[in-house]
Amino acid sequence: MKLFSERLVCYPATAEDFEYYFLLAGNDSVMKHITGDSIDREKAKARYNTVLENREGHPEAGYYWVRDKYDNTFMGLVKLELVEPGVLELGYSLLPEFWGKGFTSEIVKEIMTYVRTLRHVNKMIGIIDPENGPSKTILLKLGFEFFKKGKYQDQAAEYYHLKLEKE
Repeated sequence: MKLFSERLVCYPATAEDFEYYFLLAGNDSVMKHITGDSIDREKAKARYNTVLENREGHPEAGYYWVRDKYDNTFMGLVKLELVEPGVLELGYSLLPEFWGKGFTSEIVKEIMTYVRTLRHVNKMIGIIDPENGPSKTILLKLGFEFFKKGKYQDQAAEYYHLKLEKE
């Protein structure tokens, strides 16, 4: 599956793509609102392999690379993770030089359109750091609703959900 928006292309990660993941996972600014700190290569490799293994049973799940549609510049990723039957968790991270330019909203809209075509998925959730105002804004702008506060990976978290209307 490849998705195209006005400025971006998004496609599934493969085993050969670990270095792209590590550009994000090894970046303190990117990981501040995800795990609190960047992670080392070994932890990143283990996490990346787990995502690839989980995709085997659920081909729509996993990491999707986000690139510039015109010059193929790597920008970041979108994550879809099956957290329970019918529910996909949405996650996203871009390299800092691409923040604040509408890229995340643009590609997440395309991902949401794709997810609406999956008959077995009826809800998406987003889990964010309460201090991450831009992520909160993106989720709310795209129709997600706040439903609880809690913890995620030992960090404070806010949970948002979106019930999907099928096209």
